Amino acid sequence: MDSILNYDPDAESMPEPTSALTNADGLPEELRRKTTESIDKLTMELLVNKKHYKKMVEKTDPVKHAQLQERAKTIRKYKREILNLVEELVENPAKPVTNDINDTFDAFLNIAIRYFQMKDLEKNPAYIQDDDVMFDFDNYKEEAEPEKTEPSLWGEERVLKKTKGMYPLPIAFPRTRK
Repeated sequence: MDSILNYDPDAESMPEPTSALTNADGLPEELRRKTTESIDKLTMELLVNKKHYKKMVEKTDPVKHAQLQERAKTIRKYKREILNLVEELVENPAKPVTNDINDTFDAFLNIAIRYFQMKDLEKNPAYIQDDDVMFDFDNYKEEAEPEKTEPSLWGEERVLKKTKGMYPLPIAFPRTRK
């Protein structure tokens, strides 16, 4: 890389490119590998369910696995205290604990209430029936499309419009020679 940066225009030959810039996009191979690994890691964290993610982390990232194990151990240790605090805050939401806990708990309550309202809406028979009324398939009757006719100018007979064969054209046009 230094040879490219230290280019001497008076030199007779161009310096040889280094193997670090072998990609078409100009990124060094190590940076490209790290970027790809971080994108793969983020994809796995967001798209894989927790059970499979834990198994994957156990196999691929022992440091992260140790951190997850330590967090689970800490949660088990303070489980009773956490549940007691949540119960107290549900009974008395104005109880001052810390700003972080009170703000986070308020956000949690709002999200939990919205979640339960959506669950109630899903179970509501009026909601389910409303969808059927909107698309009333039970009372839908397919009607045959009426034949297109034009009124007769000379009497009461129907006049059907003929479109096929009105203007006969030759199947193949003769070729003209020069």
